[in-house]
This record gives sequence, structure tokens and C-alpha cells, in this order.
Amino acid sequence: MITMMATFAQAIQDAYCLARKLEALNNGEYKSLEEALQAYESIRKPPTSAIMQSSRLIGWVETQAGFGSLCRDIALWFAGKIGVPKQVFVNGAIPRIDDP
Repeated sequence: MITMMATFAQAIQDAYCLARKLEALNNGEYKSLEEALQAYESIRKPPTSAIMQSSRLIGWVETQAGFGSLCRDIALWFAGKIGVPKQVFVNGAIPRIDDP
């Protein structure tokens, strides 16, 4: 997978969320380290997986050559003309680092 999206921001969110869960373990909110880590994973895995899938798709699109690059360029030009970027690139911009 070509790294295309927010890996540094993800790392900060992961570290913050993990620290919160370890603090909760220390305060007795979880019975074991395994339980705290499961809570951490249940919070971070869905948004991280979504970013990973988006990154794979964007990386594939961006690295096309020849006819694929021509198709990509035309599609992106057309998408820009009809306003797609304004709707798509804000999607998922709110970080999820804690329980909803």
C-alpha cells in the first residue's frame, strides 16, 4: 500500500486513545490490560480501516500510467467541475479518539 493519507495524525490519535485506555485501566475501569486493549481496538479500528481502504484506492488511482492516467485526469477534471471534491474531502475529517 502506498502511504497517501494522514499517517502522522493517525499515530497521534492512536497514542492519545491508548493513553486514555491505559489511564482507565490504572483507575480500575477495566479488569485487565486485555480488556483495555480490546476497548482501544474497538474505538480505533473502524476509522483506521476506513482510512487504509481510502488510501489504497487513492494510491492506485494516483499511480496509473498511460491510458489509465488519461482516464484518471479526465475523471478528476470532470469531478471538479461538478463539485465532488467539496463533498468528498470533508468526509471523515473529525478524529475519533474516544467512546462515542
